[in-house]
Amino acid sequence: AASRQSPVESIPRGQKFVRNFTSAARDNRPATEMSVLVEFISPLGETNLAGAFWNGGTEWQVRFCPEICGRWKLSTICSDTNNAGLHAQSGEFLCTAPARRNLFDQHGGLQISRDGRRFEYADHTPFPVLLAAGGAGDPGLKRAALSSRAQLLAAGKFSAVLITLPRAARLADWDAQLDALNDAGLVPVIAPLWEIGLRDEELLDEAAAISLWRNAIARWNANHALWLFACEGQGLGAKVNRWQKIGRAVFGNSTHAPVIFYPGTTAWMMDEFRDENWVGAFGFKTADANQAEALRWMLLGPLASEWKKSPARPLLSLSPQTDSRLAWWSLFLAPPCGTSFASDSAILAKPTADLFGTIDFAQLAPAPRLLARQPGYDSPTNFVSVLASASRDLVAAYLPQGGRLELVSSGLPAATRSEWFNPHSGEKTPARAEVHEARMNFQSPTRGEWLLIVRSAGK
Repeated sequence: AASRQSPVESIPRGQKFVRNFTSAARDNRPATEMSVLVEFISPLGETNLAGAFWNGGTEWQVRFCPEICGRWKLSTICSDTNNAGLHAQSGEFLCTAPARRNLFDQHGGLQISRDGRRFEYADHTPFPVLLAAGGAGDPGLKRAALSSRAQLLAAGKFSAVLITLPRAARLADWDAQLDALNDAGLVPVIAPLWEIGLRDEELLDEAAAISLWRNAIARWNANHALWLFACEGQGLGAKVNRWQKIGRAVFGNSTHAPVIFYPGTTAWMMDEFRDENWVGAFGFKTADANQAEALRWMLLGPLASEWKKSPARPLLSLSPQTDSRLAWWSLFLAPPCGTSFASDSAILAKPTADLFGTIDFAQLAPAPRLLARQPGYDSPTNFVSVLASASRDLVAAYLPQGGRLELVSSGLPAATRSEWFNPHSGEKTPARAEVHEARMNFQSPTRGEWLLIVRSAGK
């Protein structure tokens, strides 16, 4: 009689495929002395590499998130080629239509946009990063509580959540929390290793740092996530080579989610990592709005021209803002890709998300020359930020203290429709322009923070 073949496992697109392997080694060799890579061959013949991680005892596990429907094949490569349980194992599975449980099922995973300016889903739908920088709370809660917390953050219009792991963390303790965030349509921004503000003697050695990073990526790269590589320059940058070596060793030979390089207060390190092809975006720390010179440096110094450098990368504030001025200034500092808030600042995140849903920020870039007068030169707390599309048919201006806004009329469409947007309440108010020969002037409805949106009459 003909033997019956086992049915091929199927997994909906955008969900995790999980496969376990059992080591044949009997010498109790530490898992850190071995590595296991898994090649996933797509229905189109493309190769994706994913690392497997030691899951206790003799078990190793690989997790992978397929983005293309059809039949996938896999094969393993173990550093110990004599280990028959881990080396040259093969298999296949079928990726089916997405279950459409959340935004990732609808749009796919995250990537950097083609112009290098923003984050987007795989189908090119924009993904503005509205980051809850205060985290998601205790990962040890029961699954129902983790789900409730994630749903609360999503209801607050956050789109991403910062996850920083404490030293010597047990990675498995975060599995349920990251899954709950994804189920709610949220993206964890994961920092397995945080080397900001540490003394030399507090840093992990390179081998330990690489091992920690590789294990985190193997465990969570099948989640819809962003990676945060957080380090800070010291002196004249003596540790730059160390972090470059770690990044290349961790990300150089695997398929991975976008990496945000975050140099803390040492923004000059962006130049040292600009040509690292594993770096997808840059993060920065905002200034204290109450320190005039620091604020002036952020708004008018090198950081303000960072977006003009090549290759282009998204530029994202990673400071947990409770001061809405800093959130908006940082958002307007480059072609907008998002900003960060404290996790209890949904009152700030909601209007920001609403505005992203109202206008196409993907068209916009800083346009300071549209200002006829910049009040921020005299006092940085009065600094007005302006964004515009290349054709100038869409302009957005942020006024931290309201008042009079003077724009150069030659840079605006002849016929416009304009409105004021309150960044705290989301209230919209029609805006009336005073048209002069070379200027177009607007007066905000009240003092305080306002955004002005100017569109061509045909938009």
